[in-house]
Amino acid sequence: MKLRTIIMSIFSVLMVALIIWFFNKNWSSIREIRLVNPQLLWVFAALVFARMTLRGLFHWQVMRSLGVDIPVREALALNYAGTMMNQLLPMPVGPGYRAAYLKRNYNFPFSLFASTIAALFIYWLMVSASLGLGSAIWYYVTKSILDPWIFGILGLVVASCVAMFVIPKFVKLNSDSASFVGKRIGNVVAGWQTIVGSKNLILGASLVVIVSTVVSAAAMYVGFKIIGVDIELPGALLLMASQRIGSLIKLTPGAVGYQEMVGMYFATILDPTAAQAAVVFGFTRLINTALSTVSGLPAVWLLSASKSASGLEEKIAPKEASNNE
Repeated sequence: MKLRTIIMSIFSVLMVALIIWFFNKNWSSIREIRLVNPQLLWVFAALVFARMTLRGLFHWQVMRSLGVDIPVREALALNYAGTMMNQLLPMPVGPGYRAAYLKRNYNFPFSLFASTIAALFIYWLMVSASLGLGSAIWYYVTKSILDPWIFGILGLVVASCVAMFVIPKFVKLNSDSASFVGKRIGNVVAGWQTIVGSKNLILGASLVVIVSTVVSAAAMYVGFKIIGVDIELPGALLLMASQRIGSLIKLTPGAVGYQEMVGMYFATILDPTAAQAAVVFGFTRLINTALSTVSGLPAVWLLSASKSASGLEEKIAPKEASNNE
């Protein structure tokens, strides 16, 4: 058994224990929460699915800009399948599955897929964290609410993302670097240079990131509205950023528990209680998992049934692609 699998198994058990402890401690508050606007569950589900689909369009834009003539329907199916795998399987094999599929069917290099997707992910993370940081500043200016940890986490994430693209201007880094950090940064930089070389890609990717951010913030707002809690736009953006940051903690399948834990901490400067935030993040996870499964299962069948997809299972997860998304 690989060390990473052992570590993820240990942290998964610890997270289950922590979730049980939290629900036992807060059960009296949780059971008092009611679905004040249950009809909004359909709106919420539609927003979650729209966000998932936008990510598929995002990846389709990337592939088309890099010369991969993949139909949009196939790209969406590939994204749904990868999302389902990340949610359900004990290891984040979704990126590796997509990379293997593109290599086998379109002869798209693993290294280019890994570096480009990693660079775009960091770009997406930087936009989300920047909006979150702006929201935290808004709460401080308008309501004198300040949490140094939230400011610090968001500031560190933004600075780190910027550094990924600024450092190479002063220090030469490349994907052939012997060091682990140098190799990863070199891959990101190589991917970013490929991206900025295409104006259509950077404009298209930016548009999708903006629309996806709006959809994610709207989903947060509707999620709390379902239980009768109002949050402001800056609050929705702050929680949206927390989910993106929480997804970096890949110690459980789909960052289960850790993503919600980061979100609950960020919610402490807002009006919702910890119990209310836990309920919203909980059914967000359930709906996201259900939708990814409903869309992912037929997507896997569709991709496997294609004439050139035979034998794909033999090479699902190139390590580099899995580690860079």
